[in-house]
Amino acid sequence: MKEKVNDRLKRFRKELHLTQEAVAARLGIGKSALSMVENGHAALSARNRDLLIRAYGLNPAWLDEGTEPMLAGMPGEGAAEGNGAAPPAPLPVPEGGARHRQVIPLRETVTAGGLSPLLERPEEFAPEEYLQIPGLSRCDGAVRIHDDGMAPLLRRGDLALYRTADPEGEPFWGDMYLVGVEIGGEETVAVRYLRPGRREGFLELRGADPSLPGREVERKRIRALARVVAALRIGGGGL
Repeated sequence: MKEKVNDRLKRFRKELHLTQEAVAARLGIGKSALSMVENGHAALSARNRDLLIRAYGLNPAWLDEGTEPMLAGMPGEGAAEGNGAAPPAPLPVPEGGARHRQVIPLRETVTAGGLSPLLERPEEFAPEEYLQIPGLSRCDGAVRIHDDGMAPLLRRGDLALYRTADPEGEPFWGDMYLVGVEIGGEETVAVRYLRPGRREGFLELRGADPSLPGREVERKRIRALARVVAALRIGGGGL
C-alpha cells in the first residue's frame, strides 16, 4: 500500500522519538487532533504542514510526496555526489530526545500590531527570515526588540527568541519575558523580568538596572506573554 501524508507524519514522529503530546503542543493543537490526522481521519492543514516544516526541518517534498530525504539538509544516498561535500547534518535540539534542525521564524511585532496577534495567529504574518541556531531549547519564534528596558543586556535592534506562555498562567518569576501590555487601547511590547506584584492581581515588570524601580501592571492588561529562551546581539545593539 502506498504511503500517504498521514503515514509519513507518523513515521517522522516515531523516527525522531517524539511523543504525540510534544508535536501537538508545537502545533498548538490537541493530542486527539494530531491522532486523527495520523490515523487518516482528518487532513493535515496547510498551516500545520508549514509549521512542521519550519519547526522540525522537514523536507516539504518528502512530506508531500515521499521524496527522500526526510529532513532538509540530510542527504539521501548519493545526494552529495558531484560536489564532494555533504550538506550539514541536523543540529541537536533537546526536545523529546530528537535530533533535528530547528528552524525559527523571525517576525515583526510592529507589522503584527502587537505581540498577542503574532502569538495567536503566527501563520498570518510572513517571517522576515528564518534562524537556525544549534543547541537551543524549543522556540516558537523570534522578534526584533524595539525598546531599551533591558539595556545594557539587550538593546533596540537585538533579537529575542521566545517560547509562548499563557498570560493567565503562573510565569517563572525572575525570568525574562516578552510582554504585550494594553496601554491607552493599544498594545505595547516590552522585554522585562517578571515578579509578583505587591497588590493582588498585579505583576511587576523590571528592567536590567536593579537600581531603577519596577512598574506594576494589572494582570488583566497583559494581553500576551512569551518567555525569552535566548537573545542575539545585532550590530553592537542598535538600529
